[in-house]
Amino acid sequence: MAKTTLTISSKNYSSWSLRGWLLAKFSGIEFDEVVTAPDDASARAEILLLSSSILVPCLRHEGATVWDIFFTRANRDVIMQCDLGHMGTADADQVAYISKYPGRSATVHVKPAHAAPLLGDTPDTNKWPEIFKACESVGGTEWYIVEYDGGSMDKVVRTMDVLKKWGKL
Repeated sequence: MAKTTLTISSKNYSSWSLRGWLLAKFSGIEFDEVVTAPDDASARAEILLLSSSILVPCLRHEGATVWDIFFTRANRDVIMQCDLGHMGTADADQVAYISKYPGRSATVHVKPAHAAPLLGDTPDTNKWPEIFKACESVGGTEWYIVEYDGGSMDKVVRTMDVLKKWGKL
């Protein structure tokens, strides 16, 4: 069994999966290939646990993600750009990742988890007070970037209002 696992969807229909597969194949690393069906709800949930962006390909080496491998080896000047919404949707512990790589979270994408309409709304499971504390105490966060996937400027304006209410602007 290989130490590396590459999770992809169809190489025939997903150019991202094909690119990841080609890169792994041509790099010469030995890897196990796990193919998931993109339209299968349980497969989507599994991908979400592997990749907080819900995207494939997802490469793991000896249990570590590409994220971990990169940030344990990259120059300390290289910063992370945490997407707090995707991480929350994947039930990833944002505070743990920010704390694991101190001073590397100069910018973070502030958006709700689970496609909630607005920061702090009921579907949003992000623990904002703890996240902001980690960003400000250990993460080295200088910029909170307001972002919505497919969102409108109205959501941005409303989010800015929430951030003002929370004392973040």
